[in-house]
Amino acid sequence: MTLIEDIVKPEIAIYSAKLFEKNPHDTQICHWHQDDAYYTQHSVCDCRMSAWIPLQECDEKNGCVWVVPGSHKHGLRSANMIGDDTGHCELAFAHGTADLEGAVPVPMKAGTVLLFHALTAHRSLGNHTNRPRRSFIISYQDAVTKRGNKDQHTILRAAE
Repeated sequence: MTLIEDIVKPEIAIYSAKLFEKNPHDTQICHWHQDDAYYTQHSVCDCRMSAWIPLQECDEKNGCVWVVPGSHKHGLRSANMIGDDTGHCELAFAHGTADLEGAVPVPMKAGTVLLFHALTAHRSLGNHTNRPRRSFIISYQDAVTKRGNKDQHTILRAAE
C-alpha cells in the first residue's frame, strides 16, 4: 500500500476492481477519458487513483494505455457523447484517435504496474495482434468516502 499512500490518504479503500480484455484483432478503442467522470456518479472524492496491471506484455500494437502526464492537475473535463460505433467509454471528452498534446503510449511488461490519478486523461486503441491483451485495474480512494462501486468497495486500512 505504500505505493498509493501519497495520493490516497489518510485511510485507503478499494473503489473498484475489474478485468479488461481486448481480443485479437479487436478494433474497438477506449476513447480519451478520466476515470473520475465515472466514479463521481457514485461518490465524490478528491483522492482516487488506479493501478493498471497488464497480464500480458502490452504495446501500441495490442492496445497499451496512453496517458497525458500532468493532466490530472487540470480538473475534470466535460464529457461528450462521441457518437460513433468505433469504441466505448461513453463519458469520454475526446475521440480516442484524437492527438492530445503531451500524450504518450505506455508499453509495459506483464505484471508491471502503471499508477495514475483518477483525473489523468488516458485512452487505449485497438488490438491489432493475434493474441489477447488482458489487464487488471484496481482503483483506490480514501476510506472516509463511504461509497465505492457497489459491493466492490472494501476498506483496506482504517484510521488507527
